[in-house]
Amino acid sequence: MFEALTDRLFDAIAAASTLAGGSLTFAMLWAQSAVYLGPCPARPPLDFGAHAERRAAVDAGFSSLLALTTAVIVSSVWMHPRPFTVLPIRNYLNHTPDSSFPSDHGTLLFALGFALLISTSRPGRQFGSLAVVLGVSVGWARIFLGAHYPLDIVGAAVVAAIAVLVVASPGGPHNWRTPDRLGGASFWLVDR
Repeated sequence: MFEALTDRLFDAIAAASTLAGGSLTFAMLWAQSAVYLGPCPARPPLDFGAHAERRAAVDAGFSSLLALTTAVIVSSVWMHPRPFTVLPIRNYLNHTPDSSFPSDHGTLLFALGFALLISTSRPGRQFGSLAVVLGVSVGWARIFLGAHYPLDIVGAAVVAAIAVLVVASPGGPHNWRTPDRLGGASFWLVDR
């Protein structure tokens, strides 16, 4: 059922094989490079924010690491072929034919965004919204260019949400206080 739905959504979003010019250039630039903008929404709260904003930025970093690690494990355990390997479409991104589920680009951006969205500060939530919008738009571009199915982007959001919940849990890194643990080493960022 999900495969049929994601196939139909993919057909509705995917670019035609004749795509060229400025549209292709913009979509390729966005799909490949916008992920580097992902950490930008976490930077102002870390540099200029109050304690709550700095805490949210550090949690966003931990959430991203956990989410990407989980995504790598999932994609190595479950091989889900990329659209260009099974459909008669063009591989606009010249992507390797590895597993498409979940999207690494989406996982990173959603983890950053969700972690900032659950912060207690208004600026943190605003920057989180920006990161989530960035994740959705990058996901769309990667579907448009044939590197992912819509389910890959939804899976990235789910993996990111789970990672954020783990980090924000009572036993998460933000509650670790000793310097010999991963979370404790980051407190100079939060408690300065």
